[in-house]
Amino acid sequence: MVLTTLNYTNMEFRINGFDQIKAFYSIVFEGKYEIKTQHISLYVFLINQNNRNNWIEWFKCPFDLAMAGACIGSKSTYYKCLYDLQEWGFIQYEKGINDFKAPKIKIEVLNCTSTVPQSEPLLEQLPIPQGIPLLEQLPIHIYKLITDNIKLITNKENEFEKLISDFFFKSEIFSFRKALTDFGVDRTIIDEWMKVRKLKKLTNSETAFKAIQKQIYKSGLTPTECIKKAVEKSWGGFEADWLKQTNNINGNNRRDLSQIDHGTAKTLADI
Repeated sequence: MVLTTLNYTNMEFRINGFDQIKAFYSIVFEGKYEIKTQHISLYVFLINQNNRNNWIEWFKCPFDLAMAGACIGSKSTYYKCLYDLQEWGFIQYEKGINDFKAPKIKIEVLNCTSTVPQSEPLLEQLPIPQGIPLLEQLPIHIYKLITDNIKLITNKENEFEKLISDFFFKSEIFSFRKALTDFGVDRTIIDEWMKVRKLKKLTNSETAFKAIQKQIYKSGLTPTECIKKAVEKSWGGFEADWLKQTNNINGNNRRDLSQIDHGTAKTLADI
């Protein structure tokens, strides 16, 4: 890629930016039009855009770019200012073919002979404030740099370091409910079990969760099946051995019932 440098020394442009700004502000101070800050902001931005395009007669300027450059937040305000500038003869405006095409704008050359009020010159030069000389030399320790003091501002260095460490490296607060959800327990079952644990006034700590998690792995069932069983039995916790005990009790009950039925049947037969 070859970069070329243009020589603008002998080139004549359609608009002289300095004369255009001077003429515009002359009209502003005449008070002929109700020119407000948003009009000035938008016009100066359009001058800047035309300058960037080497003062061509017509140039494209999307509305969002113009609103950002002129610091106008309302779309209706932007189009109102654009319409006013055209009505007052500062610009010409042609709408784009559709909403996706940028409109075209032309800056009208201004030739105003009026002048902007000049600032009043100072009658006297402002005095330069002088420092008040010291009557006595300051003691040497005044000039000691603050950075020379490398000791901590407290004697409790360990507590101070722990405070800073806890502040910047604070670990995430443990959530018992979230841990169960991430473990794969059904949310509805979790809600019911949390009520059971609340009634039993159990602590929902990370240690308690890890113990329950270990027992669930030991049971060979899914997390949802284990916690569902805990809800059915009103267990505040969970242990794999509890399932074995429950199964044994159920088996003994069924055995007793079968024996009763057999004895009853034998008695009936004897009669």
